[in-house]
Amino acid sequence: GTVWAEVADEASMLVVEKVSKLEVPPTPPGQMHILATRRLIGVAPWHPYPGWPPRERMLKVVGASIDRAVEACGPQCHALPRTELHGSVVSGGWGSDHKQPSAAACCAACEEQRARARVEGRSGCNVWVWCGSAQCGKQRHECWLKRADGLWAVVPAADGNGVKSKVDILVGTSDRWTAGSETAAPPDHPSGAGLALPVGA
Repeated sequence: GTVWAEVADEASMLVVEKVSKLEVPPTPPGQMHILATRRLIGVAPWHPYPGWPPRERMLKVVGASIDRAVEACGPQCHALPRTELHGSVVSGGWGSDHKQPSAAACCAACEEQRARARVEGRSGCNVWVWCGSAQCGKQRHECWLKRADGLWAVVPAADGNGVKSKVDILVGTSDRWTAGSETAAPPDHPSGAGLALPVGA
């Protein structure tokens, strides 16, 4: 069989090199890769967001995950794989002094801090960032609790065509961080944060 993949980072390249019979570097966009060994897989329909154009029929490999840490998070976490979100650190949320065993636990800590802050009449955590990768080193399991007002705000693009994110957000580019927010990004947010990534089936 064949597998098509949009290679996004070095980790993806390593996976492709292990499963492809074709020479990988450089890989043109849309390159078809022939699996080096027979693999038993299942597939399920994948719709990145409600109303995804019917002509764009996509299948997700069952059991595959972009980020296992994200897969364990509940929907209220609005978790983003391989992503770091910025903001001001809230009280008790300094990562080096605030470690959590999982992204889901970090998300829960953000919710708890936000609840306490509301009781006290303060603005609380609405962004969490957790380091679970082996690349984290001494920062492994650090959980940063932050406040970022206007996280999903947009402004006109410099070239006059459409809009861009007001806050610099690079989704899926971090080799260490998993992040999430109190509110979900709009489906059409220019960062792509509003797309439902295939993290579980």
